[in-house]
Amino acid sequence: IFMNLEGRLARIPEANAGPRISAYDGQDSVKTFLQELITSDHKFTTLVVDSADYLEDLMSSYIARSAQKDSIESIPYGQGYGILMEEWRSILEAFEILRIQRNMHIVLLCHAMIKTNSPATGGTYDYYAPKLYGGKDKFKGRSDLLKGYCDVIGFANNEDVVNTVDYGFSKKSQAVNSSRKLFMDPANPAYEAGLSFKGMPTECDFTWDAFS
Repeated sequence: IFMNLEGRLARIPEANAGPRISAYDGQDSVKTFLQELITSDHKFTTLVVDSADYLEDLMSSYIARSAQKDSIESIPYGQGYGILMEEWRSILEAFEILRIQRNMHIVLLCHAMIKTNSPATGGTYDYYAPKLYGGKDKFKGRSDLLKGYCDVIGFANNEDVVNTVDYGFSKKSQAVNSSRKLFMDPANPAYEAGLSFKGMPTECDFTWDAFS
């Protein structure tokens, strides 16, 4: 079953996505959706959150309204981000109940953003990271909280096959094939990744059958 936060799942009937959830708290909200999954009689074995960054946006808007501010950034002294971390903890606790008591897998989808890393050993490079408030260095703990909860952190991208084509006096590179892959190599500096399971491959086709 999908937590339909972005409202783009209507074209995928197999997703078991109900109406779009556009509130964090109150009636027909994220919290009531999770509570119903915890307490109701169902046979779902996997919850897919689409998406974690959109969920964080709903949390942030809820926190700002509760504080009578225009945005979470407007809450003095960065206190809004501390509240955001507590809200994430409550969501992760609900996920744990689903995982342990209801034997469900939890899959968090998240958009990516480009960050810059400047290691102490020298050199600067860009890499892909989850699009969360933790992407802002001063609020890094929020992103680390969510990533620390996950057993697997993967980066989905196309793997292109490029051939060199000879045009007589010149040669040009030409893409001839592209396949969707899930990359999970923690040692690759191009993206954030993580694996808690020993012996698991560091990449696979971007399908549930290949991953599981």
